[in-house]
Amino acid sequence: MRLNTARAVFVETDGSRDVVTVEVELKRGAGSVARLTPAGTEWQLRFLDLDRAGLSRAGNGSATAVVTTPGLYAAHSQHNSVKRAWTYFEVVARDGGLSIDILGTDVEGTAPATRRALDERHGIAAARVSDRERREVEESVLADELERDGRVMLAVKGLTVEITRLRAPSLRGSEKQVRWARRVRITALRGYLLPMLARLAQLIRTKPTLAAQAVENIEMLGALVQDILTRHAQADYWIDRRTTRGEETGDGTFSSPIGAPSAEKVAALALADDERPRAELDIEPAP
Repeated sequence: MRLNTARAVFVETDGSRDVVTVEVELKRGAGSVARLTPAGTEWQLRFLDLDRAGLSRAGNGSATAVVTTPGLYAAHSQHNSVKRAWTYFEVVARDGGLSIDILGTDVEGTAPATRRALDERHGIAAARVSDRERREVEESVLADELERDGRVMLAVKGLTVEITRLRAPSLRGSEKQVRWARRVRITALRGYLLPMLARLAQLIRTKPTLAAQAVENIEMLGALVQDILTRHAQADYWIDRRTTRGEETGDGTFSSPIGAPSAEKVAALALADDERPRAELDIEPAP
């Protein structure tokens, strides 16, 4: 049996052999055949070797892969002169040989209906929802610590830091905006602080006598964080900090809300001593 599944993907078997040959159309060498295995929230792909003997010097033409094991597969092939496509098929043992069930084709630039159906069938979509819910709970707990206790705790290699005496005002906006933005706010602030703490930890490992100076630097960061918390209590401000749009979680990348710390910036805030955040360090001994 030889079947054209998506103009440029061919799968063939005679029903009695123990192999299935998959032919894909490549353009500039791009194309593949892979076995798919569900792995939590994602698919694990194992790419099959392609016989590229029929390709031109530019990497254009047909290539083939040999499938010998039943399972779920995807062929990535040139669909037409412009677009590529993923064709999904299942190889099954049937009547003494291997047979193919074509599941569907998703063309680049269109809704991936076949992939979504496979996500549902194999529990990938449910796992993604579960993972998202877990992240939302974790982010909400961290937001509670900031808003209720005025505390942010962070850990990097060799260093644990607790910043206290922060005052995070209640966010203003719709219920949905506030629920989203409070997670975005804590995640954005942690994303700002963690790289700086990682650099401090590296300096302390190199020169332990810098630990006292590190506390001062972290408290300067805390003062700048306090300023940004005080000045921005609108939910949409934090939502707009996201430079990566996507699901409504705090997860993503952010444009920095603060910038580099300096003594001049902190002095300009004119915070009274009892208004300044405090920091405590726990330094792991070198191995």
